Amino acid sequence: MLVDLSGWDIASLVFKILWYLGVFASVGGTLSIWLLADSSRRALNWSLVYSLTGALLGFHAVILYFLMQVGAANNAGLAGILDWSMISLYLDLEVGESSLLRMAGFLLLVLGQIGVMAYLNRLIRPPGQGFFRLFFRLNAAALLVLLLSFQGTGHVAPLSLSLRVALVLHVTAIALWLGSLVPLLRATRVYDLEQAQLLLSRFSSRATLMVAVLLVAAFYLLLNLLVAPRDLIESAYGISLLLKILLVCGLLALAALNRWWLVPQLTESSALLRIRRSILTEIVIALLILVVTAILSTVIGPVSHS
Repeated sequence: MLVDLSGWDIASLVFKILWYLGVFASVGGTLSIWLLADSSRRALNWSLVYSLTGALLGFHAVILYFLMQVGAANNAGLAGILDWSMISLYLDLEVGESSLLRMAGFLLLVLGQIGVMAYLNRLIRPPGQGFFRLFFRLNAAALLVLLLSFQGTGHVAPLSLSLRVALVLHVTAIALWLGSLVPLLRATRVYDLEQAQLLLSRFSSRATLMVAVLLVAAFYLLLNLLVAPRDLIESAYGISLLLKILLVCGLLALAALNRWWLVPQLTESSALLRIRRSILTEIVIALLILVVTAILSTVIGPVSHS
């Protein structure tokens, strides 16, 4: 059941995890501007920097991940990643096309966030609603490019359109949820109790839809990627998937704890400390989920593809 990983596999996993983080930070930063910025816009610059950091991280991680694929195929050591003939060949393949698409999405976000930050620095007053409507539309277009790139690679790519749509919806929901954890943690540190409760309650009400989409899409994918239920315990893919399911269940339990118990109790500092610890635990579990997901999509394929 154990998978023997080469140095190229490990490097590919690391860079895939990093571009996952880049997507999540980009998505979470945009959502936090909508949900977490207060009337004085004091969270706006922080959210823009958070999203920009994610876009920069993702852009470079996608390039390095692509070069790791080239190096692994070339089998000529580190110098092999700079073989232009192999790079040109891989750019014409699925991995090259999806990498270019992701780079374009991240680059649009980088340029957009830098432009917005430069524009805001020239303003004397906080921007109006027209500015935010335009900002969200432009960011949504760039993020859509990124999210759509997920359906073009991995073990879902050869399958039906409905499965690829399910994957995009699954990734979108989890990116909105997990990408918002760092902004939520920040909110517990910089806002007073009343405002923190308002912001966390606002996020929790939206998170219900995210979780519903995530679970429905995940269940549909699970039904189609496993040949039989026993594959969950009889294959490396199934065992890894079962681990991911258990981690997601832990994440859902913490989310429920936050919404139905900790957030309503945000009337004293001790409750704020408890919810801060809960969000930190969510972040740790989210990172573990990303690691398992990267392994599933990079070095282990479903039994249905064997």
